Amino acid sequence: MTQQVQAALQHVNSLFPKVTQVFYGADGHWLFCDDAFNAPDFNGKVDVGLLEDAASSVTELPVAFRLKTLTVAPNRKESIEVQVVDPVSDQEWASDPDMLVITVPAELIDKAETCVAFMKAHGVANMLVSYALSDTLYALTECFNDEDLATKTRVTGTDGKGYAEFEPDYQLDGCHARIERDGDITAVLPFKHQGGSLRGKIGNIAELKKLLEL
Repeated sequence: MTQQVQAALQHVNSLFPKVTQVFYGADGHWLFCDDAFNAPDFNGKVDVGLLEDAASSVTELPVAFRLKTLTVAPNRKESIEVQVVDPVSDQEWASDPDMLVITVPAELIDKAETCVAFMKAHGVANMLVSYALSDTLYALTECFNDEDLATKTRVTGTDGKGYAEFEPDYQLDGCHARIERDGDITAVLPFKHQGGSLRGKIGNIAELKKLLEL
């Protein structure tokens, strides 16, 4: 969330306390609303210039934001790491990683809950939150010789196998979160110079929330 969007939400919330979220459509139009998606009648009460500045600060559309006023558990983590073994790939000409380690920010999970509520209310199948995740790629240690392994960061997967950091022979264009209406979240890593992507499910919102609070 940009500072301008946060300021706009705080401004609207100060006038209409039930308003906690804003949706920006693909055309840049905004909808400030409460948890039941009821939008107030501004009727000249809001600073439209402030709202326009907020809309101009958003670079990836469509997108949803929620006011940062939610109470969180005192032991809640800021992010979690999730292993994705055997990610799906749309290419065949180069070796792919055997595992992705995806860092999932707590803010993304909060945003995903807002997106799911919106999708259920409006019949939308999924929403993509761009550059919301970060990733590290790994291959099985058996893919490296001893000399190469000596310089690699190694981890043990949830499957008990050994993995080492891996650099593919292609470039990826960020790590994005595809949120489904049922709450499942998939990491999507598009190939930079060709169509398709690497991708894998990182979990359901309810599961990820539990991991944040462990």
